[in-house]
Amino acid sequence: MWEQFLGTWKPVSTEKFDDYLKELGTDFATRKMAGVAMPNVIVSRNGDVITIKRDSSLRNTEISFKGGGRSLMRPLEMTGKLRALNGMRKETATKRRRADGKLVVECEMNNLICTRKRRRAESHGDRDFPFR
Repeated sequence: MWEQFLGTWKPVSTEKFDDYLKELGTDFATRKMAGVAMPNVIVSRNGDVITIKRDSSLRNTEISFKGGGRSLMRPLEMTGKLRALNGMRKETATKRRRADGKLVVECEMNNLICTRKRRRAESHGDRDFPFR
C-alpha cells in the first residue's frame, strides 16, 4: 500500500490553505509565510517504519509510524487534535491518497477542507525548482 506514496513530492496546487490556517487560529503574518513556503514532502520506509518529512524554508517537520500489515495504512487517514500556535488544540482530520499520478492531501477542520496536490519529483534532484 505505502509503496505508491514513497518518494519526494513537489507542490503543484493548494486550495483553501489560508482559510484552513485561519480556522486553526494562525496569525496573518505566519499564514502569509506558510502560504508561500510550499514544502517538499518526502515519504520513506525503513523496514516497518514509514516516515513523512516536510521540508521547507519556513519549517521542517517529520512524523514516523511503526507497525506491520494494516496498521501502516492508518497514517493515510488521521484524525486527532492539532496544537495551534496559540496553544489551543483543534480537532482535525487528514487524508492522503493518489489521484492522476499526484499525491493529494486533504485537511479538514470544522467542515472546511484544504486540498494540497503534489507531483513526484524528477530523479535528477530538481529540489530548487518546484514548479517545473
